[in-house]
Parts: sequence; C-alpha cells; structure tokens
Amino acid sequence: MERINNINCSYTIDKNDCIVELGKNWDYFAVDNQAVESCGSTFVLNNILWDYIQGKEVKSYYKTIVKHVRETIKPITICHRCDSPSLRRFMLLEILPKNNSKIHFNSYVLSLVDREPVKLLETYSKRSQEILKMCSNCKKILSSNSDWEWVEIEKYIDSSNLSNREILPKITYGICSMCYDTTIKELIKIKH
Repeated sequence: MERINNINCSYTIDKNDCIVELGKNWDYFAVDNQAVESCGSTFVLNNILWDYIQGKEVKSYYKTIVKHVRETIKPITICHRCDSPSLRRFMLLEILPKNNSKIHFNSYVLSLVDREPVKLLETYSKRSQEILKMCSNCKKILSSNSDWEWVEIEKYIDSSNLSNREILPKITYGICSMCYDTTIKELIKIKH
C-alpha cells in the first residue's frame, strides 16, 4: 500500500512518556474522529501518553513496544486502523527512537474506505452497561456470537442485531491474538 500524501498524525513523548510535541495535523485528526473535546491539542500536550490509551491490554502492548524501541534504539512499524464512524482508515504507525530517550510516533494513512456510518463508533451514542471488546489495532470485535472469534464490526453488528438498538454497548479496547503475535514477531526480528 502507498501512503496518502500530507495525511499524517505525529507526536513525540519524552523519557517520562509525557507528550511534548504534536504534528500540524493533530487537531484535524481529532475533528475527524469526533474527539476534539477529549484529544484536541490543548488537552493532550504536556500530559502522559498512557492517560489517552484505553484498556489495560492496549497500554501494556504499547508500553512493551516503547520500552523495546528505547532499549534497542531501533524503530518499529505497525499496521493498524483508526476508523471513524463513516470511514475506515488503514494506517501505518512508525515508532522511532530520538535523543534523550524521546520516542516519536508517525501515523500515515495508507488507504481510506468510505462506509455507511456505524452508529456503534459514534462518540455521542447512548450506551448501555453491556461491554464489547474491540481490537485497538485491527478494529475487529470479539464476538460471543461466533465462538469468541474476532470479527469485522459490520459482521458483528449484523449477527447481533445491534443496528436495531437505540442504546448501544460500551466499547473497551484490547489486542486480538493475531495483532499481538504479529507485533511480537516483529519485535523479536528487530532485536536480532
């Protein structure tokens, strides 16, 4: 896949994992994701990165990656998605070592795919106490409807009749086994 020019989001953390620099597209990305009020530049700058990453599994996953990049002084690249309700974004995340134990993150859009808006992904939808787990990387949902498989969000919505519900489940984030295994293999490869 090719990068789409001029569409990237970047930031840098210091040795204490505090966000010390944001790229020029940060706020555009926050608007696209209905997240200006929680993740706009005025909210995140000079705060700890881990305060903005949801889910224990996801925090642990990224802390492992950041630690590895600092220790090996070698970058890693991860494919991931950052979807909005009406758009699938297939992306590439570069995690790069910098001076003084700083880490720089570049996220590039590889491709964009329009879709019918997915109400489940809308920030302001009413939520029940029911919880769904979504992979932070590939955006698949852990489905109890299909023997606890990770499935595409649209497939999950269809199989569970979520499209007919006014109040939707909350989403929590984790890492599916496929994404986790792929990243761990890459970390091992980089180390050697």
